[in-house]
Amino acid sequence: GCDSIAILDLTVNQHFYAIDSMGICTGDSAMLAGSYQTTSGVYYDTLQTTAGCDSVIQTTLIIDDIIFSTDTITICQGDSALINGTYYTQPNIYIDTLISYTSSDSVVETTLIVNPNTFTVDSLTLCTHDSILLGGSYQTSPGVYLDTVQSQFGCDSILITYLNFDTVVYSNRIETICAGDSL
Repeated sequence: GCDSIAILDLTVNQHFYAIDSMGICTGDSAMLAGSYQTTSGVYYDTLQTTAGCDSVIQTTLIIDDIIFSTDTITICQGDSALINGTYYTQPNIYIDTLISYTSSDSVVETTLIVNPNTFTVDSLTLCTHDSILLGGSYQTSPGVYLDTVQSQFGCDSILITYLNFDTVVYSNRIETICAGDSL
């Protein structure tokens, strides 16, 4: 029947709860909730603290899509286009992989079209004292003349004209015939 005094030293260990978010690229995975995750969602991991209490980590997983874009560049033969830090002159499809602001891949597919320059060669023969507009002015002398105009694609179209002149012989003759003759 005597009083007993019991002293209880009670320590309450705190549990730990953390909220986190994580972004990964399409095709990547993250170890969450005991396995590799490849889809966006909220995942919970329960661990033990050093004091043996539950520690819960809530992770919001965000899957960033790969950004894919296409571009077309058209140049004239002899020109070049700067693609991914390199100048190209040949028609082709060039792929450039960049890192987007979310650290995921960003793919740019550039189609390079090279339009041709055209060269046309022509030969003209005019009569003496005639003229023709070539090389930006009226020509009255034989020679080779170049004219550059724009093609339907906006590229140079060069017309090379070889110009010649026929000599015209002028003469005055006075003939006399009898009636019934011919000349």
